[in-house]
Amino acid sequence: MPTTTSGLCTKEPTDPEAQASNWTSNLRREDAKFFQGHKLETHDKTHASTKELLTSIHANWTVERESLVRASNGRAFPQIQHWYESGSGDVLGQFGSIRTPLHPENFIDYFRKFCIASEKEISMDIIGFDPVSKKIYAASKLTNYVSDLEHVGDKTDNWMITTVNYMQPKSIQTFVWHNELICLNGMVRPVQGEQNYLAQTKEIVYADIQPYLHNAIKTCEAYDQMKDRFINTPISNDVAFNVIRTFFKDEEGLETPTKESKLLNVRKLEQLWLMDCIDNNEATRQGNAFRLQQCFTQWTSHGRKAKSDDYRFSQKLGGSLMRMDNRATELIREVVGV
Repeated sequence: MPTTTSGLCTKEPTDPEAQASNWTSNLRREDAKFFQGHKLETHDKTHASTKELLTSIHANWTVERESLVRASNGRAFPQIQHWYESGSGDVLGQFGSIRTPLHPENFIDYFRKFCIASEKEISMDIIGFDPVSKKIYAASKLTNYVSDLEHVGDKTDNWMITTVNYMQPKSIQTFVWHNELICLNGMVRPVQGEQNYLAQTKEIVYADIQPYLHNAIKTCEAYDQMKDRFINTPISNDVAFNVIRTFFKDEEGLETPTKESKLLNVRKLEQLWLMDCIDNNEATRQGNAFRLQQCFTQWTSHGRKAKSDDYRFSQKLGGSLMRMDNRATELIREVVGV
């Protein structure tokens, strides 16, 4: 195998004989730059083993469980289990004894089966691991979904992302990330259905996958419908300020609407509305409900203080920032009657 003098493989990453250590976590796809953590493009690595892929994102470990033991007297509490990463020994979370961990290798194998069973409707495009939130994810760009919207210069990409959070007692969760390309503001919605996960007790077939794909497409259609209505709903500064102050429960600001708010976040959002919204000159973002909604997603995507970009991403993906975006959007819909 061709290598450099230092031992690095010189083959292209797409070559079946290439070594996983040659892969880079820098995403080449411009439409996927918002992904964070240790990340890897996988749409061109179908030849690679799951262990090779996981090694590249620092997630080639298993979950080890130990009962809680009180240090002072050595008493064990088997009903309380601590989870750890094998190898590093890093702590993951604390759970009851009934819950069975889904190891990273099993999860990625599951998603690969998910894609195969979809009959080429989706592919595993990106995987990643956030070492801070202990969340592993696999993502597929929904290229088969074609939007009917025809607003010039304002395109949305839709990604279906499935996650496992090793710090919280949650099942496998699936989301759709709506990524506005003009500004890279992202809004995330959970895929709704009778259940948010697939059982691991039998072979996955297309009949199991189809409802998830169908619900993901329905989520995209609902977002497009909302976006179109928001673009075509003009609102005044007074209405925008009222929504912002209501969202942040600024009671004093609501009582004195002509005065500057004393709350920093309110002032930031009102400044975004007035002049600092990204791509301020776009026709789709001129004094309408969509501009206001994008002010909120811009704030959560880029402006709100976060520990790191990795942490911000994890909170957009099923965390507090996702809930903020959806709560703000529902408030706007309620106020403007959309």
